[in-house]
Amino acid sequence: MAGKQHVVIVVTMDTKGEEGKYIKDLILEKGHIPILVDAGVFESPYSSDADITNKAVAQSVGLTMEKVREGKRVGGAGEGEAIDLMIKGAVTVVQQLLKEGKMQGILCIGGSMGTSVGMTVMKDIPFSIPKVMLSTVAFTPLIPFGAGSIDQMLAQTIADMRGLNTVTRMTIRRGVDALCGMIEGQEKTVKQKPIVGITGLGGHRIVEYCADLLNQKGFEGVVFHSIGVNSAEKLIKEGFVDGMLDLCIFELVNLVCGGDVAGADEKLTAGCEKGIPQLISAGAIDFFAWSRGVDAMPPEIRKRKFEVHNPMVILVPTNDEEKSAVLDLMIERVNKATGPTIILVPLGGFSRLDKKGMPFHDPSVPRRVYEEFKKRITNNMVQVRTIDAHINDPLFGETAVNSFIELYNKN
Repeated sequence: MAGKQHVVIVVTMDTKGEEGKYIKDLILEKGHIPILVDAGVFESPYSSDADITNKAVAQSVGLTMEKVREGKRVGGAGEGEAIDLMIKGAVTVVQQLLKEGKMQGILCIGGSMGTSVGMTVMKDIPFSIPKVMLSTVAFTPLIPFGAGSIDQMLAQTIADMRGLNTVTRMTIRRGVDALCGMIEGQEKTVKQKPIVGITGLGGHRIVEYCADLLNQKGFEGVVFHSIGVNSAEKLIKEGFVDGMLDLCIFELVNLVCGGDVAGADEKLTAGCEKGIPQLISAGAIDFFAWSRGVDAMPPEIRKRKFEVHNPMVILVPTNDEEKSAVLDLMIERVNKATGPTIILVPLGGFSRLDKKGMPFHDPSVPRRVYEEFKKRITNNMVQVRTIDAHINDPLFGETAVNSFIELYNKN
């Protein structure tokens, strides 16, 4: 991306003012246009270096700085409430800059306060905008799973941000270099073909087969790992993905079973709401992920014939009650689909572990799954079909791709 670009910097200048000014100077040194946003609650000697002051941030949500600081002065909810108000203002300001085309990249810096601001601000910025978060609390339990944007870069500042020194200058410069490199190296994204998302796990080798078939038939297949970060859902909402082969519902299984993969809140929602063509299957309905070790397993789970996938993950088979609860969630969501949808049930099984001869094999499950779908899907946008194959068989892949193309061409 040639020429000067707008780089948004979000900093709480009352605690990280010197660092904020240094970042701004580095951006200028790189030949770009910095827009420094002050999300701090109080003034500092560096407040005047902000291009958008904390007063303007508060005003963006109808507040004065006096009102923001009120809780601290009178012993109310305190600094937590104050920073929450500034987060709302910072989100509003940054989204406005995005609308105006004045953001080709964003960098945030902070301790726990500044990180909470930065991660929230970046959460709803599109995939096309490079993002860097420099944090003193990176890779600690203080940053919960799901905070921030799935495509941001997160880096530890190594030393605490208490002014500039050899270490902090080095880490800040690296963050600026990384962001500017991404901005300068990024080409404008122009889709040459319709993009079709495909979800699966490592054991779903069929996803690669489906991607190859789609690529041969004039589409671009993009595989998403079903590990709970909702990346496919984000890109669907942004209009980046034109259709889905949603072959794995691992997020829903883990929600029902108390497993260690998140993302269930958004699973199957974006495609149904957006109305894109979808082919859906119940891949991986037969197990969930446990990463807390055997000793931490409840007795009821420990007695199951689980499989050690690797040193980090144990795969635990689901029981009939859990499978039914997963189907309840799927049916509830798919019944709200606003676009053409096919549910394809492979009668040979849903994962590498439930094939004949494998530890989770139960030949009665696929037929029961199909019957539940057939009986309870009431949305006339949705068709329910079966195929006499396992989910990893080429026949399933060919049928899934051809069925999707059938939907796409009618849409």
